[in-house]
Amino acid sequence: MKIKFVKQLFSVLVVSAGLFAVAPQVQAAPEPGVEIEVNNTSGSDDDVVPLSGTTKWDTSTPGRIRLSSSWTKDMTIVLVNPPAGNGELNYRRLSLGSSTVNTAEDGSLTLALPKDGSWVPFTISGSRGSQGVGDALIEAHKDSSGGATKTTAHVSVYWLDNANIIVSVGGYYGLTAANYTVTTGNSHAVDYAAWATIKPSGLSGSAPQLANLRVGIMQNANSATHHRIWDTPVNFQWLTSASPLTVTTYEQLDLTSSIPGRFNDSEASVAPLYDQPGRSGMLDSRSLQIPYGISGGDTARSNDTPSPGFVPTWTHFIRSSGAVVAQVTYSNRVKATMNDSFETWAVFFNTTTNATTPIRQAHWNLNVDSLVTNPQTPQKAVITTPSGGTPVTLAPIESGPYAVAVINAPPNPSPSLSGAATPHSR
Repeated sequence: MKIKFVKQLFSVLVVSAGLFAVAPQVQAAPEPGVEIEVNNTSGSDDDVVPLSGTTKWDTSTPGRIRLSSSWTKDMTIVLVNPPAGNGELNYRRLSLGSSTVNTAEDGSLTLALPKDGSWVPFTISGSRGSQGVGDALIEAHKDSSGGATKTTAHVSVYWLDNANIIVSVGGYYGLTAANYTVTTGNSHAVDYAAWATIKPSGLSGSAPQLANLRVGIMQNANSATHHRIWDTPVNFQWLTSASPLTVTTYEQLDLTSSIPGRFNDSEASVAPLYDQPGRSGMLDSRSLQIPYGISGGDTARSNDTPSPGFVPTWTHFIRSSGAVVAQVTYSNRVKATMNDSFETWAVFFNTTTNATTPIRQAHWNLNVDSLVTNPQTPQKAVITTPSGGTPVTLAPIESGPYAVAVINAPPNPSPSLSGAATPHSR
């Protein structure tokens, strides 16, 4: 009796009654690979994460990881960010059903990849900005941070560079037929230019964190007081037949309009921004732009020209016991003054959610008087911050009520009478 061995393919199991019984040798299933998707997509254009603090709304990017095929057991994977890359990442575990969640961010993350190949979610955040596209690495190591590298993903940590808000002085103020406004030189009191650059250069604007990101302009009125003064009352008229009645007119009328504190200098159609293209309150169609560093990047632009109405004559209604009983017309414009203070920001703006992040700040004043005609003291805006603005030190008010509505609402304008008094009786 002879026993025949088939090399590598068969093993002898039983010898019985002159028969050979053999069985195939069991081969171990090959160890599967590991797949990582940043932003939960297989494409690479959206493999980006914001540097912490770049915007208020995007603080992290989702990701997911799995075995490339089913296996006999779960696999322990440790995600690390090796120091070779310029961009640096932190990790955070996402909730998986009712399991305990580790919400603390760290430079590594240990995950158990299910043997059935199902996805395991995680998030990444940026702790140092990338200098080149894809220079932040996610390495997946088996069993420990020093174990075999199963796969590597390349991520870009995008960040803000070169944010600017420039407020440029415009023309000089003077009187027109019905307003106190800019009459000489540039037709605006000030012009705005705001821009910022997203680094590293070469990122795709199709990534969800960047697709809706724009640079815009916000403005608050810190304070505003407008005086318009008339004198020379004429054409006194009674508007009631009640008698006896005595009222008094005065030589001069001062109408004062002001705002009690800081307000968003905007309106509902463009809020929270100062200006937006395609809206009813639009001032400049260029007021919202893609940041530089992304295809289509440009400078956001707008302008401002506060202009209180100042008609040649003003009819003043006189009250007695709360009722209007007479009127008088002030026939001579004396002067108009404005004492306004503004804070203006360059902001990142999310066109989907309307969320904002201020990135640069400027301050300017408008203290003008229509009686001042000395060319040595031109009546125009004054910018009090350096060109390009300063770091943000004050958070803008984003909601209403809006400054323009407040300054035109009761108790504005508030009349003040002074000068020679003339009684009128009937």
